Amino acid sequence: MYRRYILFAPLLFIVLIFSSCSGDKTEEQVPSAQVTPSPAATINPDTPKSSTLIDSALEKGEIDYETALVYKVYAQFSDPRLPEIYRGNADRNTDSHIIDQVQADFPTLSADAQALVIPYLVPPIYEGSWAPPASGGSGAVTTIKLPCDQVKLDEWDSKTAMHSPVRFWWLKSRPEDEAAANRYMTAMDDEIWPKLTTVMSRTPLADEGVQCNGGSPDFDIYITSQIARSYAASYYPPGCRETPSYIVMNPAVNDAILAHEFMHAIQWSYNTSADCMYPGEYAWLAEATASWAQNYVYPDSNEEHGYVPWFYNSASSNPPPLDLKNDQHEYGAHIFFFYLTNLFNNPGIVKTAWDNTTSMKSLPAVDKAAPGGFDTVWGDFAVENIVEPPFDEYQIWDQLNQKPEGSSLVTGELSPNNTYLLTDEINSLTIKYEWYTFSEDSRLVTFFNGLTYQLDEEPIDVQMGIVTVNDGSNIYKFTKVPPEDTQGLKIQAYFRIQGDPEWQLEDWTDKEHVSFCRDASSERLTDLIVITSNSSQEYGYLKRGTHGPLLQVSDLGCWRYGGDAKLNSTGAGEGGRYIDEQTVPYAAFERTDAHPDIPYPFLHFKVVEGQWDRSYDYKSTDGDCVGNGTTSANLADRSSSDLFIIYGVVDGSSYRRYSGNANTNQDIMVDFHCDEETSGSIFAQAWFYADVLGEFLEKEYTVPTGGVLEGRDDLTGGLSNAEMLYTWHFEPLFESGGS
Repeated sequence: MYRRYILFAPLLFIVLIFSSCSGDKTEEQVPSAQVTPSPAATINPDTPKSSTLIDSALEKGEIDYETALVYKVYAQFSDPRLPEIYRGNADRNTDSHIIDQVQADFPTLSADAQALVIPYLVPPIYEGSWAPPASGGSGAVTTIKLPCDQVKLDEWDSKTAMHSPVRFWWLKSRPEDEAAANRYMTAMDDEIWPKLTTVMSRTPLADEGVQCNGGSPDFDIYITSQIARSYAASYYPPGCRETPSYIVMNPAVNDAILAHEFMHAIQWSYNTSADCMYPGEYAWLAEATASWAQNYVYPDSNEEHGYVPWFYNSASSNPPPLDLKNDQHEYGAHIFFFYLTNLFNNPGIVKTAWDNTTSMKSLPAVDKAAPGGFDTVWGDFAVENIVEPPFDEYQIWDQLNQKPEGSSLVTGELSPNNTYLLTDEINSLTIKYEWYTFSEDSRLVTFFNGLTYQLDEEPIDVQMGIVTVNDGSNIYKFTKVPPEDTQGLKIQAYFRIQGDPEWQLEDWTDKEHVSFCRDASSERLTDLIVITSNSSQEYGYLKRGTHGPLLQVSDLGCWRYGGDAKLNSTGAGEGGRYIDEQTVPYAAFERTDAHPDIPYPFLHFKVVEGQWDRSYDYKSTDGDCVGNGTTSANLADRSSSDLFIIYGVVDGSSYRRYSGNANTNQDIMVDFHCDEETSGSIFAQAWFYADVLGEFLEKEYTVPTGGVLEGRDDLTGGLSNAEMLYTWHFEPLFESGGS
C-alpha cells in the first residue's frame, strides 16, 4: 500500500556573513550557477573517470579546489553544467562519497559554492533538490535555506518493504525503476537487512525528527538513474557520525551494491571517536568492510572480486598501506577482512572492529579485533594472498583467483652471474612480493638479508683447508639489527621445486643468508617468491647497511663436479729415471651441505665416487736395475679430499676462487730387479693438488663462466730434470632427474 506525505519540515537557515567580491569570474573560481542544458555525449569507454580528469586539472593549477569539488558534484549527478572536458566514465560497481566531502568542506566554502551544492545535500524527492538540477543564484548570498519544504509527490512514488522498515522511492516517469524497487525490496527483506543487522547487532539510526527524512521514521532508499554512482549519505546537518542516513541507488546496479550501501548506513550509526565516519580517519575501513558485506550477504555474486587488484596498487612503485584511500584501494582492502572472517570462521570480527572505533582510531580498532592482532595475522595474510592451488584457501572459500599485481609485485627471470636488488624499504602495514624464475643455466641462488641484518662489506679472512684466504677481497658482513628496531618486519620465501606440485614456505626473517643449489633435484627452484611484510601500524623500515636485501644468481656448480684428473711425475738423474703416473679416469666431488644450511662464503665438496690407478716405473742409467708397480683403488673408499669454491666474494682476486686436494693415502709397492730382487713402497701423493699448487706457484684458481674447473700446472716450477704435472677437468653436474 502506498503512503503519501506532504511534508512541512522545519526550515534550516544557515546564515553566512562574508564580504562580497567584485569583478568577473575566472575559470579558477566557482562556476556560474546558471544551468545551460547540453546534449548527452557518448563517452569513449577508455576515457578516464571524471574525478580523475578533474583531479588532473587541479594538480596542474587549471582550477582551484572549490571548483574541483563542485565539478565532482556535477559529475556524480549528471549535471549539464559540468564542462565537456571533464565528462568521463563512472564505475557503477563502486559508490560515491562526494556528498560526504561536500558536507565536511561546507563550512569553509564560499557563499557561491554553498549555494551551488545545497540542492545536493537533500534527497531527490524534495522540491529544490538536485533532481532536476536547481538553478542557484550567483554573487553575494547572505542566507541559504535547506530545501525540505515539500515532497514532489506528483513525480515520485514509494512503497515500504514487508519485513524491514525500509521505504523505496522511484520516479513515476520511469516505471522500470519500480521493478528495480521491487527487486531491491525483496533483497532487503530476504538477505540484506537480516544478515547485516544481525552480524553488526545494530540497525541504521532512525531518522524520526530529522529534516528531509521522507516523512516517516522508515529508512529511505531513492532510486534514480540520474546519478553516476550509488551512495549512502548522512543527513546534514549534523552529519559526520552517529547520524541517520539514506541511500540513493542507480537502478542499473545489482543487489550486492545495495548491501554495500546499507553497510554504510549501519556504519553511520557509530559514534567514531577520532574523526567523522566519512571522510577522514575511518573512510578506508568503511569502504573495506562495506565491500566485505557484499561478499558476506551474496557470497556467489563475486562482484567484489573486481576490487582485489586495487588492493595491490598505489600511485608509486611502493606497495600501498592497508589504510590507503584513493577511491580504489579501500575497496580492495576488503580482502583482509575476507581473510580474517573466513580463517577464524567469525564474521563478528567486523562488528568488533567497528565497536572499537568508538574509542580508537581505525588501525588500532582493527588490530584489537583481529585474533592476535596485526603482528600475528599480517604475515600469514601476506602468504595467503599468493598461495597457489591446491592449497589456495581463497579459491576454496570463494572461487577467488586474484593474485598480487601492480606496485605490490615484481617479477622477472633471473640469469647467472648477476646480483639483483630486492626491496630495501617497507612501509607500515604493507606487503611486497618479488616473484622470480630462473634461466636453465642458473645453478646457485643465494639470498642475502639486508633488512633485519645490516649488510655491509668486510675483507675476507677464511680458512679453506690448508689455505688461508685474506687477500683483501671483500665479502658480505652481517650485523643483526636489534629486534625492537624491526618489530613487525617479516621476510618469507614461498617457492616451488621442479617436479613437486606443492609449494613450500620458509621464514627467512632471522636468516643472514639462504642458498639453493639448483643442480640438486631437491633444490631445483622453478619459482621463488620473496614476501616482505610489515605488520607495524606506525613504522616503516629501511636498509641499515651499505646494501639492502640481495639475490645472487651464479653458474657455479653446487651439487657435484665430475671429471678426470692426472698426475704425471717424472725425474731423471745420474742414477736413472722414474715415471710415476696417477690417473683418475672419473671422479665426483659432492657437496657436504644442503639447503637451508649451505655455508657462506664458500661451498665444500668431498669425493664420493671414482676410480684411481697408479703406476710406477724405474730404470737405471745402465739398464741393470728396473722397478715397476701398479695399484688401484675405489675413491669412494680411499680418498681423503676437499674441494672449496668461494661464491660470496663481492669484489677482489678471490672472486669465484677454488682450492682443494685429493689423496688416496695409499702407497704403491714397487718390485725392483737389480743385483738382487727386492721391493719397496713409494709414498702416496695427492692426485689433485690445487691448494699446494696455488700456494707454491702463487697462483689463484678461479671458476670461469660456465662453471668448469680446469687446470694444468707443474709443481716443480719448471725444473729441467723433473716434473710433477697436474691436470684436471671437472664439470658441474645436475642430479638425476634434473633438466
